[in-house]
Amino acid sequence: MSFKGLFESGKKILYEKFSEGGGNMLIFMGALGWFTAAIAQIVVLNLNKKIPKEEKGFLIKQEIADGAVNCGMYLGFTKLVQTCVNWGLEKGKITSDTIQSIVEKTAIDKKVDLTKHFEKNNISDLLKDKADDLAKFKKFKNGVDICTNIIASIIACNIVTPLARNFIAGKWSKKNKSKNEINRPQFEQNIITKPKLESNNVSFNGKSNSDIYKSWNMINRFNI
Repeated sequence: MSFKGLFESGKKILYEKFSEGGGNMLIFMGALGWFTAAIAQIVVLNLNKKIPKEEKGFLIKQEIADGAVNCGMYLGFTKLVQTCVNWGLEKGKITSDTIQSIVEKTAIDKKVDLTKHFEKNNISDLLKDKADDLAKFKKFKNGVDICTNIIASIIACNIVTPLARNFIAGKWSKKNKSKNEINRPQFEQNIITKPKLESNNVSFNGKSNSDIYKSWNMINRFNI
């Protein structure tokens, strides 16, 4: 496939994916931002020749893990919020006066019990044969989706993602510390004993030189 064909295919996919859901575009761009930041950090570390090889390897692994946590937590939180809000919109839990009046009027015209209808179906199903009313609902839904995802992105970037990253980093650091303590080599304790000073008295036949000196003094007394 030529470059032009790839470009046209990509453009078609993006249009189908994001034309009716501005919130999806925000989520995608936010995740792309986290991913690009992680790649930039890794490239900078690789190009930095002042960092030792072993330390560089550790820092690169840390950046990869950090980037994965950032992207994962951002996508997980924003998609969860988007799913909950969209459910509320389709079930009439989140609505406006205009949309509510359209839904109620359509339900009366079609003789539909909304309580039973929302057990298995959505507002989009109720308005599927009324193009104008369905377009108004989709416009309202898209606006709420964009506002919700902006708020969710701010919360994810400034609260959820940093907290999750710090929690995981703390667990990782504690695990590495415990591992290093287990693998630390054990050194034998060398006890240096203080040498015991020997007595300067030299013994002859079981007698020390001090005893011989005393006996010699006694003999000298009797000879005087």
